[in-house]
Amino acid sequence: MMFLHEKSYVHRDIKPGNLLFDSEYTLKLGDFGIATKINPKEKDPKIKDAWGTEGFMAPECYEGYPFSGKEADLFSAAAVLFKMATG
Repeated sequence: MMFLHEKSYVHRDIKPGNLLFDSEYTLKLGDFGIATKINPKEKDPKIKDAWGTEGFMAPECYEGYPFSGKEADLFSAAAVLFKMATG
């Protein structure tokens, strides 16, 4: 996710089904169908359209407010980790 964000992209649909392992069990992120590029020149670029999978989306996405794509990706990753840890 950090590599993706360094390149000014946000995934917007981080969920267990989009996590993959390679032959050496390195975790990979897949399915970039709704990923979007953000403007790296803006201090805090906001996204206005919410896409993703319910249950893993940040609350501000549900509310329809402009949101930070990087923060929303981080929230989704934390939701995945919580789901993996608790079942």
